[in-house]
Amino acid sequence: MTEFNIIQLTDNNVEDDRQAISGNNVAWETNDGNDTEIILYNAENNQIFQATDNEQFDNYPSISSSGVTWFRSSGDPTQDANRGNPGEIVFFDGSTETVISSTSASTFPITSGENIVWSDLINLGGTFFYDGSSVTQLADASFVIPLPNSIAGNRTAWTAFGGADNGQIFYYDGSNTVKLTDNNLVNIGPLVSDNGNVVWTGSVDGETSTQEIFLFDGTNTIQLTDNNFTDYATGISGNNVVWAGSDGNDQEIFLYDGVSITQLTDNNTDDSDPFISGNNVVWEGNDGNDGEIYFYDGNTVSQVTDNNIEDLNPGISGNNIAWEAFDGNDTEIFFATAIETNSGGNNPSSQNNGTAVYRFFNNDTGVHFYTANEAERDAVQDFPNFSFEGVSYQGADPLTGNPEPVYRFLNQDTGVHLYTTSETERDAVEDLSNYVFEGEAFFAYETQVEDSIPIYRFFNSTTGAHFYTPNAAERDNVEDNLPNFQSEGIAYYAFPSDF
Repeated sequence: MTEFNIIQLTDNNVEDDRQAISGNNVAWETNDGNDTEIILYNAENNQIFQATDNEQFDNYPSISSSGVTWFRSSGDPTQDANRGNPGEIVFFDGSTETVISSTSASTFPITSGENIVWSDLINLGGTFFYDGSSVTQLADASFVIPLPNSIAGNRTAWTAFGGADNGQIFYYDGSNTVKLTDNNLVNIGPLVSDNGNVVWTGSVDGETSTQEIFLFDGTNTIQLTDNNFTDYATGISGNNVVWAGSDGNDQEIFLYDGVSITQLTDNNTDDSDPFISGNNVVWEGNDGNDGEIYFYDGNTVSQVTDNNIEDLNPGISGNNIAWEAFDGNDTEIFFATAIETNSGGNNPSSQNNGTAVYRFFNNDTGVHFYTANEAERDAVQDFPNFSFEGVSYQGADPLTGNPEPVYRFLNQDTGVHLYTTSETERDAVEDLSNYVFEGEAFFAYETQVEDSIPIYRFFNSTTGAHFYTPNAAERDNVEDNLPNFQSEGIAYYAFPSDF
């Protein structure tokens, strides 16, 4: 089952909204009565920090592991009278503000690491990309008002409106710009993942007609939906895509995992605004009275909130969730961490309420794969090139002894995973464009506790993969007979497979 540690970050009489989340950090904008300011929250030290305090309007925050960026202007860009006013794109690394551009109009700057993308609405044709040191113009005036919709690492995509390329998708892979669509549809809302996949919505008129979901997988474009309803994509992570679509009666949430489509909801109320991080999905649903937040962990659906206020606009990063709630007077910001627990029982492998970590051997690549997700375990067992090796060890109970989350990344170059409890290593890997963050896999200890055993970690210099084992004899054999394996010591401490 999944439990949630919920914290109300704001409780005031002003509007707090437009939250953005990355890892343990949340950013949002607040109105101080005169203008809007940017507020930051760090879950590691449970501290709230006001990043701005000026007489200008700071709006549309976007956050990453490197910092937060926003749009600053002299007038409120949410008001029609001020749209098109010049302003600045500002980046804040936690201590220093840097003005990236001072010739932009009201827009939505989006950041990933130190990379930022935005559009200049004054010049009617500027899509700009900042790589941490310099600005590159990706689209010129022949693209009328191209709005960037997403960024992942150094990749971004946008829709060009107007001219010969009206309603077409363009994709920048960090070096080159390519046109992904050339059709009679209005293609909108492209979203990019770290592995180069791009998803978007296409329709005849862009609004009222049937809308379908399309996915570019790095080589080919495939149509994920083909029905008479309106589907719109709102989330992509690796090969996973989520969207809201009608079943003929109301909106439901759908998930594509790179192979097949699963309908996550089936009820008589509207479910909307799904977002995804790794295998975790969050969305807004209605319980019959008001909006609530729901969470899918790759296996089951859980209800995060159960109250009498409107919970809306969720965001997700790993196991962390942020959302806005309207309490009847104004909107407040909430933060939650999803904690996976087992029910325990007479089964010795679940007596510590931890999670079994399963091990597979990939016969094609010669590397191992580890998962604590039973649904993923069952899916991988159907792959003929994977040999199931059983339970390698047991993860820790997240509610006992203050264990650390084990973060999981996918190396897109090698196709294998990295597991770490180190937040420093996690943050460093998040900045590598070839790694996709897949959230918290399970829990373990950084120092030894009673009954726990060390999990040894090796780096295979030939394949670029990491190998993990709780077996001292296997460790010794690798050290003595496999010179291409470099010992990296103890990764973390967990429990024996039969604990």
